[in-house]
Amino acid sequence: MSAAKVQTGDVVRWWGPLSVALGAGLWGLESLFRVRLGEHFPADLLVFYEHVMGTVVLAPVLWFARKQVAQLTKKAVGWLLISGVVGSAFGTVLFTASLKHLNVSVATVLLNLQPLVAISMASILLKERMAKGFAWWAALAVAAGVVITFEHVENFRVENPVGILCVFGAILCWGTATVAGRGLMRETSIWVAAPLRFAVGMLATLGVVVFGGRSELMVEKIPILGEGDIIKQYALLLFAAGITPTFFYFVGLKYTRATAGAFCEMIQAIVAVLVAWIVLGDALAWHQIIAAVVLVVSVTMINLLQARDKS
Repeated sequence: MSAAKVQTGDVVRWWGPLSVALGAGLWGLESLFRVRLGEHFPADLLVFYEHVMGTVVLAPVLWFARKQVAQLTKKAVGWLLISGVVGSAFGTVLFTASLKHLNVSVATVLLNLQPLVAISMASILLKERMAKGFAWWAALAVAAGVVITFEHVENFRVENPVGILCVFGAILCWGTATVAGRGLMRETSIWVAAPLRFAVGMLATLGVVVFGGRSELMVEKIPILGEGDIIKQYALLLFAAGITPTFFYFVGLKYTRATAGAFCEMIQAIVAVLVAWIVLGDALAWHQIIAAVVLVVSVTMINLLQARDKS
């Protein structure tokens, strides 16, 4: 094998995990915007409007990829429905709802359990196996993720069990969606996967709104969408923490196993802490810095092990 081919293989091997991590890092910004928008909209409406806007923005992309859409296999459609309905719609609604009942830091701590769901689903749905040594590094990564977001033990309070249920629901949905995203990217291109995830998510959240009896409220809230601050928050949510990370995420999953990609998503915990430090002025504790280093090393080792096992 030539040196050029080896170098290209190495670039592709690392671009996948880095792309997933970058997408997850941008997702770490979403709480900033969801909490503010949550003051004006219930969770299902907030997410529905988000998906409507995302679908409109990505409509031209979908139009140019319409031939690929027509060629989607039944397997691709199945993965798309899981990704769009379970992940993009239900998972996002549940997480947004949790922010109304829980402190953001508590929700972030619990989200570190998401990779455990992804590992289980990947072994069942994709028949992915864990390389030797994977479990040890996976446990270390989860522990590091919890330590990063667990700044003060005395601040970890759960006043409303509904919030906990919503977070665990989001964990189940998003862990499953990671596996579906990997499956989908085996079947089609990013230009089909990303726009259709928003479109399917829009239809699914519309169903949640209608069956939840909020049809009239959905119409009543439309004028608020034209207010300056609402437009700004939705624009930031869509482009900084919605569309852009979705593209990075899907591109990365094309070259990354779901079992490894799930841990790359934990970089979101580091970003959440940095946001709290830079934007909110929270102090950055020494144990968080150490845990961040441990998390990066653990995720790197997980990807190395999985890549070697794959080869």
